[in-house]
Amino acid sequence: MFIILLFSTMPFIGVMVTNYLFPVYLADVLETSGSMYGIQSMIYAIGAVTAGMIVPFIAAKWGVGKTIIYCMVIYTAAISVILFANIPLYLALMFFIAIGNSGTRVARNTFMMDQIPNEIIGRVDGLFRSIGLLLRIVLLAIFTGMVSVGLIIYCFAILSTLLVVSSLLVILFWKKGIKSAGIQTDQYVTVA
Repeated sequence: MFIILLFSTMPFIGVMVTNYLFPVYLADVLETSGSMYGIQSMIYAIGAVTAGMIVPFIAAKWGVGKTIIYCMVIYTAAISVILFANIPLYLALMFFIAIGNSGTRVARNTFMMDQIPNEIIGRVDGLFRSIGLLLRIVLLAIFTGMVSVGLIIYCFAILSTLLVVSSLLVILFWKKGIKSAGIQTDQYVTVA
């Protein structure tokens, strides 16, 4: 469960890191104006709201585990393809990045609330937030140095690799660890 909860935070960490990378990518690689960043943010917001509305229904139908995995795969695929995107495709990918990140967070938080006892959930969540913050600091330090020498493409390649590995680990440990531990993963998710 620790591995699943740890690596399923990677889409959120990816979003935090790409908040630094996307403006540079838009200006230096795609050579667009600043207004494109505003359009990107608007499309991301539409995707996040869409995920907030549909993910509880998907989780109720397929189960929380499959929802986490599918949303992580959507996010990973969108980030991996972004290197080869022109401006219209880049904007379309923002929608899927938002669905992948937001969907993973909703399903992951639902899983945590269902499976972790109330008396320790604060400490568990604090642990994962601390690890996430450390990962963000390390990645931003590395990427800041790389961007300053014009290696933004490699930043996305590293991020994509980390996300692929994270997705594979979540899939592997979900099927292996959670099922053998006897944790019920296909519980109904309440739609608020």
